[in-house]
Amino acid sequence: MTKLKRVKELPSWFRPERYKELARFNAQAWLEQLRHRKWLFEGNPVFPKSTKGQGHHEDMDAWKKRVEVPVAQLLQDPLLVRAESAIFIVRGEPRPTMIQRGEFWDFGAGEAPLQEVRFKSILNLALRDSAFAEDGSADAERWECIKNLGGRFSVSAEIAESAISIGHDRHPVLSVNLSASDADLEAYFEQWLKRARLERGMPDTVRKNAPPYASWIDYGVLPYLDLKIWSLQRGIEITAQAFADMLPNITGNYDRGLDSVRDNTIVWAKKLMIDLSALEELAKAERDLF
Repeated sequence: MTKLKRVKELPSWFRPERYKELARFNAQAWLEQLRHRKWLFEGNPVFPKSTKGQGHHEDMDAWKKRVEVPVAQLLQDPLLVRAESAIFIVRGEPRPTMIQRGEFWDFGAGEAPLQEVRFKSILNLALRDSAFAEDGSADAERWECIKNLGGRFSVSAEIAESAISIGHDRHPVLSVNLSASDADLEAYFEQWLKRARLERGMPDTVRKNAPPYASWIDYGVLPYLDLKIWSLQRGIEITAQAFADMLPNITGNYDRGLDSVRDNTIVWAKKLMIDLSALEELAKAERDLF
C-alpha cells in the first residue's frame, strides 16, 4: 500500500480554501455534511470500525465500487451537499417566529443591512394589506385580524418611530436585508449589539458554551474524513503526521500538532461516523430555538 507522509504528497483536490465555509455552519449544516460521509463509509470494513477477517478484501472491493461515483462528486466540491439555510429576524425568546424581509416596506434610507423593526413598519404592513384586500390579492385572514384589532393607522410620530419589542423582558426585533454583504451584516450587528446592551445596562459581551461543532473546525474533522474516504477508495495510506502538518493551512490554528490529530481529530471522526444522534438532537434544539 502506498503511504503518503508529507504535505506535498497530498492530492491536488485537497485545498484548505474549500473548507472555509465551515465557520458559518450551524448544527443542521454539519449534520447534512456528516450524514453524507456516514453514508459513504457504510460497508467499509476498515473505518470507522475495523471488521478485518474472512471476506475483508471482497467487502473492500464492493465498497470501492459502490462509492466510486459519489466520491468523485465529493472531491469536486466537498461542501456541495448543503443544508437549506435562512437568516431569521433576531429574537430573544425561546421560540421566535420568522418574518420575511419582503413583508416590510420601510427599511430606512438605503435599506440598511440590519436595523430595529419600528412600529411604522407594522403600520405599513397593515396599510398594504388593507389596500390589497380590496381586490382580493392580499392575505384576507391577516387583514381581518388587523381590522378586528381596530385598524388604527394614525399615530404620533413618537409611537411610529418606537422600536418593536416582544416578550415579558421586551426583547428587540431586527429586520435583515438579505441583499447586504456578510461583512456589512456582521459589522452592523456588532455595532447594534453593543449599543443595545449599553442602553439596557448590560455588559458588552455575554459568554456561553460553544457548541461541540466549533471545535471540529480546529481539529479538521471534515477534511480528515474526506481524505480518509479518498485514501481508502484509492488504497492509499495517509499518515497522521502528514495531516497534522497540513492542518494549520486548513484551520489557521498552529497549536494543533500530531498529538491533537490522534487524540481529537481521529477520535471525533470515528465517533461521528458511528453515531450522529447527539448532533441530531442539537440540530433539533437549534431549529426549535429559531
